[in-house]
Amino acid sequence: RQAARLRYELAYTLLLAGRAAEAVTEAERVLEQRDLPDEMRGAAEQVLFRGMFANHDRRGHERAKAVVAAGERHGPIALVGAHMLLTTDTWAEGRCAEAIGHIREATRIAAGGSLKARYAHPRLHLISLLTDIRRLEEAESALRIADEEIAALGHTAYSPCPAILRARLRLAQGRLDDAAAEARAGLVRSDEVGTHAFDLVAFAVLALVAVSRGDVDTAVRSVERYESSHRRGRGATYGMRWGDWAVTRVVDARAGAERAIEEFHSRFLGTLEHRRLLMTEPNAAAWLTRAALAAGERPVGEAFTAMAETLAHANPGFPTYAASASPARGIAGEDPTALA
Repeated sequence: RQAARLRYELAYTLLLAGRAAEAVTEAERVLEQRDLPDEMRGAAEQVLFRGMFANHDRRGHERAKAVVAAGERHGPIALVGAHMLLTTDTWAEGRCAEAIGHIREATRIAAGGSLKARYAHPRLHLISLLTDIRRLEEAESALRIADEEIAALGHTAYSPCPAILRARLRLAQGRLDDAAAEARAGLVRSDEVGTHAFDLVAFAVLALVAVSRGDVDTAVRSVERYESSHRRGRGATYGMRWGDWAVTRVVDARAGAERAIEEFHSRFLGTLEHRRLLMTEPNAAAWLTRAALAAGERPVGEAFTAMAETLAHANPGFPTYAASASPARGIAGEDPTALA
């Protein structure tokens, strides 16, 4: 049991360091042990689910569904992780209401659970999704609560996260100076405490702020830091996916639409990844449609528009997706009404 506990602590440390795939491997080794105490098994399952969640690893989907379905047999620690994994899986499938429901349930369970359940901080991912769908006032309120929770728990490992998520929120609000300042503050704090799970998001914010200002040299330097951090295993894949969108934008600013579309295809492989991006970044549909047409790839542009419209129809309670699809349709069909 002592060996299992030490391996669990290693898995948890790897997760905080942004090395999610390694954390999953260590958690799987813990769960192979027989006669684990219930709390240890639940804690290892949570790290397993959160590592898969961070890495967009769908292997745990059926296991997470089983944990949620038999919730009375599982403690809050495992349930929080299971709901977090199901959040990212349903999000990738384009089911916004279901994804939001899972992360809200994870947040509710964590708030009333043990310290290990609360240490998962699912509210941070709720903030990210609220930013995605542009419910910015609710995201702002949730950020204040998350900041207070992290301070109250003395959980310094997560202390960089509010600033980095605030940076992305400020970017969505169009407050570029504030976005850059928060991203830099979060990165300084990451270096101070040695936890880097959200670093990729911060570098992506800095790159997009620079692109928005037309400062291509600074944008390129931010992308270089992003790529270096990823190569060193610093930063979870959920940050990488949105960050890859930022890299594509910088390539467009530096080398033009044709090269940008090539870069996009090299980073976003297949329908699942394309849909995940359109779910996460409301500006992506119109931008990708425009870039594809500029690169002479009309079928690609029309495919992005069709996917954006499918997501809008599938998520009628979330007007952000209609707002995302309409300008894409206007660009693809040269339709001034849709653009207006």
